[in-house]
Amino acid sequence: MKFYKRPLTDNEVNLLKILLDNLDFKYSKINISFPDNVITLDDGGMGSFLFYYDEKIQNNLEIVPISEYQFKDKDDIPVLVTLYSYSNGQLYEVDIWKVDFTPLLTYPNKL
Repeated sequence: MKFYKRPLTDNEVNLLKILLDNLDFKYSKINISFPDNVITLDDGGMGSFLFYYDEKIQNNLEIVPISEYQFKDKDDIPVLVTLYSYSNGQLYEVDIWKVDFTPLLTYPNKL
């Protein structure tokens, strides 16, 4: 399967704002940066995406979960969203996991 870079959608931007507003305390001082483009991950339609950098990222950087957010989808199924970052603050991935592995129906609204 080929992956293509694309811009963040409005729903993804809103979700990212929610995640950044809920950073784990130990990462609250990290200098966050990210590109405007992402790659959709093949996760069965749950909505996970990887941040796409034009330049190479150092392979030796640690990837850490810096934020989590839980909500119920429109069908009342719980969803867990985890934001991962490289140790230098460059965002790596947004992982969306709907507990029954069905496609995500709706994104949460900004807090």
